[in-house]
Amino acid sequence: MSSNTLVLPLASAPDSRLRRPRAVVLDASGTLLYPTRPIGDIYAETALRHGATLDRAALQAGFVRAFRQLIHREPGTIPSDGCDRVWWRQVVKLSVAECALPTDFPFEAYFEELYLVFAQPEIWALYDDVLPALQKLQAAGITLALLSNWDWRLNPLIDGLGLGEYLPKERRFISAERGAQKPHDAIYALVEKELALPAADILLAGDEPDYDVTPAQARGWQAWHVQRPGQTLLHLAQLIAD
Repeated sequence: MSSNTLVLPLASAPDSRLRRPRAVVLDASGTLLYPTRPIGDIYAETALRHGATLDRAALQAGFVRAFRQLIHREPGTIPSDGCDRVWWRQVVKLSVAECALPTDFPFEAYFEELYLVFAQPEIWALYDDVLPALQKLQAAGITLALLSNWDWRLNPLIDGLGLGEYLPKERRFISAERGAQKPHDAIYALVEKELALPAADILLAGDEPDYDVTPAQARGWQAWHVQRPGQTLLHLAQLIAD
């Protein structure tokens, strides 16, 4: 869900000599926001409310393993109704697979509570550089948009964390609402169409090379690999908005 919980290989740093884009499209988890506590802790606390004491470290490892295993999804398998419960149920099921669950453990109720917990803004926080960067980019007249492999739950997070004025609903490209996700070409084409901009006028900023940097560049966009502390969104804003 974020760079705090899932570490993917890093690509080489992008060229700092960027052209000023007309739009900056932002990833969400690991780029704008992060969970305030480890995923394993949240899974364990929720399990306790359902009568099971589970090891937090085992749940953390299980989540990372499950996410890595299931993250690669084929085109045509992404819902467009905003609800991605089926996929997330698989993630949670695999996350707890090696835990000693009671025979009467109410997994469905556990999953439903977990699913809704992560829609709560108080579970998440913004990186310190986010608001200054968005303010600077917006003041420079650069259009801001969101592109994330998420579902409807990202909307209350964006609004609840104070990003709604920078990322209005019509410029949120959320995979489970659009029926396509990064790194598949269809989602980038959709962004270009709805922003009414050619690829060369768009820059994508994100923390995952395989889902943000490489596919965006292949489409003809510019890309900024967020690698804190050395390569933040504020550094990007200073390069292209000053």
